[in-house]
Amino acid sequence: MLAILNKILTDHLDTNAVMTKLDEIQSGVSSIKSELDNNEKQKEEAERKRRTAPILFPSLVPIAAGKVNMCIKSGNQIPYEFDYFITDSKHLILGGFPMYPERVFPPSDAPLYCIPKDIDLASIPDHYIELSFDFQSLSYDELHLPGHAGRITKKYRISPDGKSISLIP
Repeated sequence: MLAILNKILTDHLDTNAVMTKLDEIQSGVSSIKSELDNNEKQKEEAERKRRTAPILFPSLVPIAAGKVNMCIKSGNQIPYEFDYFITDSKHLILGGFPMYPERVFPPSDAPLYCIPKDIDLASIPDHYIELSFDFQSLSYDELHLPGHAGRITKKYRISPDGKSISLIP
């Protein structure tokens, strides 16, 4: 600062012009610092998400005659991949069997992800259906943290008319 003041006096520079330029420099430095701070916060948030296990609630929901939705509600919008099987009491596969796990990046405004399946609940003789849902966070292969992968099994009793299902505890 002392060198700047000496330069102003020695060269008879316009003080207002120098101060304007110094203000512009300060503004630029502040802008760069703000951008760096923002980038750092984004990196920290990405790392936090990478280390957070997904909270998932899979379920089966009848939507029409011969149609069932397999829905997944995300409790924390952590990206994950999954596969699933829908079976009857004899373990006959009624739906699911993907070729590879499906990836989901749940947005905060729509945490419910549904896949329609052609399953006629009324045609299942023993009125029983089961959902086996396997999942893992997208960072599981790298981090192997607890809770980042697992299987959720839900068992349902089908109403006699095949129009509704209830969870078996």
